[in-house]
Amino acid sequence: MESKSVYWQNIIKRASDPTFTFLAILWHALYSWDQALDQLYAHISDLEAKVIRTNDTSLSSELHIIRSHLLHYQSLLINFHESVVFIQVTPNPAMDSIQQDPEQRAMEKNLLSRECGNLLSEIQRLERSREMQNNRLNNVMNLAFNIVNIQDSKEMQKLTEAARNDNEIMKTLTQAAVGDSAAMKQIAYLTMIFLPASFVASCFGMNVDILDDTTHGTLQHYFEVAIPLTCITIWLIVAFQSKKYFAEDDEVTVFRNLLWPYKFGKRFWRKARGLPPKNRKKNDDYPV
Repeated sequence: MESKSVYWQNIIKRASDPTFTFLAILWHALYSWDQALDQLYAHISDLEAKVIRTNDTSLSSELHIIRSHLLHYQSLLINFHESVVFIQVTPNPAMDSIQQDPEQRAMEKNLLSRECGNLLSEIQRLERSREMQNNRLNNVMNLAFNIVNIQDSKEMQKLTEAARNDNEIMKTLTQAAVGDSAAMKQIAYLTMIFLPASFVASCFGMNVDILDDTTHGTLQHYFEVAIPLTCITIWLIVAFQSKKYFAEDDEVTVFRNLLWPYKFGKRFWRKARGLPPKNRKKNDDYPV
């Protein structure tokens, strides 16, 4: 590069210190840094336009990758700055063995300090450019996060509206159920009102000789059939519920369930004589 630059050609001709050649190489590295940050700036601008235009939140991963690169660039620029400072404050030890005019040595020292200062100012400019790009990247990332939050808010609003509609439907169903229960209560009241009349109508509809002279059936026939049938019905109902009222064993058979009148009488007899219940489970207190 220094072979094509008239400025650096003049410096190298005037100075005998090879450190100036190294400075020219560092300027070449600085130009590369400048180009890299320009390309990165264009890429960040393109991503920012995509996020604004398409609301694509999948670009957030790429934004995080670019931010990690910017943090790495920060450490590299710090190392670059420290290298130039080292060149500025540390003379070349090889120049001590060379006989040189004091004026020439002072001129080269001032020239080296000036060129290192120019290089340090350019490195600071690169650092400011990197910081500016990092801030722009933060704005793009915040925009992506805000888009996600807005979408989540819209989804939550839809869910809230759906829940409110469901509550209204449940309220309507509850009101309908209350109306149905009120109607059933009215039907029950009407049934209770007409129950005596229905009973009297059933009695007058009986085919017995007291009410109808042409029949041979009597009230005695009615009770002879009704009372045993009622007793058998009660016997079977209690037999199937005997485990609840006469739970003396964990395993009972159907035949033992049918013997509940015997168990009931035996328990009543023991209670009448003041004897403790036999084979009763703990904490059982079934009424007799």
